[in-house]
Amino acid sequence: LSRIMKSRGIPRISSPYQLRNGFHIQGSVPISGDDRFLDIYGKYVERHICPVSVYKQSPYYKGPVLDMIRQAVGPEGNLDSILTNWEPYSLDYKGCFCARCGVEFARYHKLSAESVKKDWPRNIIAKYGKKWVEFRSWQHGRLCVTLEKDINALGKKAGKDSHFIPEIAWSQLVESD
Repeated sequence: LSRIMKSRGIPRISSPYQLRNGFHIQGSVPISGDDRFLDIYGKYVERHICPVSVYKQSPYYKGPVLDMIRQAVGPEGNLDSILTNWEPYSLDYKGCFCARCGVEFARYHKLSAESVKKDWPRNIIAKYGKKWVEFRSWQHGRLCVTLEKDINALGKKAGKDSHFIPEIAWSQLVESD
């Protein structure tokens, strides 16, 4: 079916199962170490990657994650673009609470590392509510931009015009505080 669609100029757009919902991004190798997305209690959120690992392009991201994307949009891949179910709102007012995200939060808001470290992670949302949400939005934006650039570049190498298309819930476009 994919070959027929390609031969007729019909774009092939779908989603690899390992790439969805904002931070559920996993290559063929399980996520470990600093690449793990940690909840507010320091517990690893299964199959979720720290956003810093994506936009700073950690070895895990550049290896297993980009390999998974390459298999989808590369020369042998069946996709032209990646459209994926994207519901990061399941993590609203949450986020990754690893040490790297704490450093990034302090840097983003120009806060002293000591004051953030003192409240990290359990008191951050209570103390910095709106700043936390603003930071998480910025982080998520950087993650999406990184995915778009990398998907586009991998597709170009295969002679395709490939893009990252996050399929978001309409409510995210109309709700506000």
